[in-house]
Amino acid sequence: MKKLINTFAGAILALVFALPLAAGAAPSFNEVDLDTDGRWTVTYLGSTYDGGLNQTTFSYSVTVLDDPALSHFNVGFPLCDQLTVASWEPMGAVSIGLDPTTGVYGIKWDDGQDTGTTQTYSVTFQGAIPEGTVEVAVKAGLFVAIGERPGPACHFLESGDKYDISGTVFVDADLDGVLDAGEPLIPNVTVELADEDGGIVSTTITDMNGYYVFTELNPGSYVVSVPVETAETDFNEQLAQFFFPTTPNLIEVELVDSDSTGNDFGYAIDTDTLIFTGNGKTIGFWKHQLSVAIQGKGKAQVAAPTMAGYIAQIEALYLVHPFQFGGSFAAALSVLSSTSPAAVDLLAKQLLGTEFNEVAGIGLSPEFDQLQGILIAWGEYLVANWTAFTRDQLLQAKDVFDAINNTGN
Repeated sequence: MKKLINTFAGAILALVFALPLAAGAAPSFNEVDLDTDGRWTVTYLGSTYDGGLNQTTFSYSVTVLDDPALSHFNVGFPLCDQLTVASWEPMGAVSIGLDPTTGVYGIKWDDGQDTGTTQTYSVTFQGAIPEGTVEVAVKAGLFVAIGERPGPACHFLESGDKYDISGTVFVDADLDGVLDAGEPLIPNVTVELADEDGGIVSTTITDMNGYYVFTELNPGSYVVSVPVETAETDFNEQLAQFFFPTTPNLIEVELVDSDSTGNDFGYAIDTDTLIFTGNGKTIGFWKHQLSVAIQGKGKAQVAAPTMAGYIAQIEALYLVHPFQFGGSFAAALSVLSSTSPAAVDLLAKQLLGTEFNEVAGIGLSPEFDQLQGILIAWGEYLVANWTAFTRDQLLQAKDVFDAINNTGN
């Protein structure tokens, strides 16, 4: 009997306590796709690493485009020992853990956000934390919108991890700001590496392929640049005098968990500033040398075997095309003797004359030796890709080589 009474009493108590709970039961939420719903947008603003504090900050921008207004915003992150939250913005009402409404584990801002506003949220972790993919979520009224964005990954970088920053300095012949196949590369250019406070960390000089690299760098924020003037015997001063940049001349780099490549600097030739002094020979001079070599008679200033060597050197200068003669004097003479009014043919004629000057060790004054080589590489790119350029661009280049070929007596 006692057991029966206790069972009955327990049932009554359960019923009594169940009634008010049912009356105040949590509402059900409508889950929608954050990327397709359109009422709220979440944009990833990127991550930054502070080497001094050894902290990584991930930032997001949230915009409420339409009602209902936001009641809270979540940024998820993996549950692992390597991720320790150091701080967040805005401060406000924040909780860290599993959000029962959205099901997202991470950080949650509970202060809400009005319709028609945009707010930046950031969370900072201790250590150098790389990017992964995380869930982000907003709760607005009876709606929960969930999507994926870049965010903190569960992989802590050891303090001893080192990385490289590299890139190329090149002639941007088509002015598109991108290093294209065949575009001339610029060696002997000093490149500087600075920290986030502007202090110079290191300098290096581009190799024969215009390539530079800074190695064994700690994770952090850096700036790479090409200085206008240096104390080195390099090409920087002529680069500043005769070229103009087609890419930013300061590149900000964030090293987190991998090497940073493709930090390229593009420059276009400013033909109005070029200086033409030297001892270049005209295309008429080189036509005469080839004619004598072919006929085997007449007076030549350059012997036939030497001319054959010049042709071989020209064929190996920069691009495979435009000049491949198979060692034939007649083929080279044909280019120099062309009467075609086409801009590309007029350019090729003067360019070949400059290439003969180049391999003969003459042309522009000695202090402009590297400049002459870069101009020739530029000319070859234009001839090889002439359909991508206007007639005026080709003729402007032709005038440059014509001037080089007429610097002599």
